[in-house]
Amino acid sequence: MWDKGKAYVKDGIMPSTMSLADIGAIEFFASFSNGGFPRGYAKNTVERNYYQEAYHNLEKQAPNLKGIEFKCQNYWELDPNTTGAVIYLDPPYAGTHFYGYANQPKMDYTHFWNWVRDLSQNNSVFISEQQAPEDFEIVWQQDVIRTTNATNNFKAVEKLFKLKKD
Repeated sequence: MWDKGKAYVKDGIMPSTMSLADIGAIEFFASFSNGGFPRGYAKNTVERNYYQEAYHNLEKQAPNLKGIEFKCQNYWELDPNTTGAVIYLDPPYAGTHFYGYANQPKMDYTHFWNWVRDLSQNNSVFISEQQAPEDFEIVWQQDVIRTTNATNNFKAVEKLFKLKKD
């Protein structure tokens, strides 16, 4: 799969002509800082194939990921009857540049946070964001350097939130 994915990006074929599996693999393994096509992709050199490195790294770690189900979907597609799960959500950060495709709807943050509140009643839900409503608490944070391209780096604070329990 990874050779096929590399060829798609190299040939400049638009994402609408690819399967969702190919798009997901390229965006995860080859995009610049996992930002997807809108942010560009890691360009291989004679010495390094970034797509293959990321793919093989995941293959190496995969045996340690037993009992985990990964889903890449719209948050509202998760079964609302899910209970007892640990759920990690990584929405687009509010107030930052939108990196989606033109045909994707913009994130409805009011709907998202209300949905998280409901889901948190029967699950442990963790949200990666820079800010959250007041009824959420920070459970972890770390200073990071964000890279948007080769010459634009800036400092930010990555935070992990969960709903405060009364």
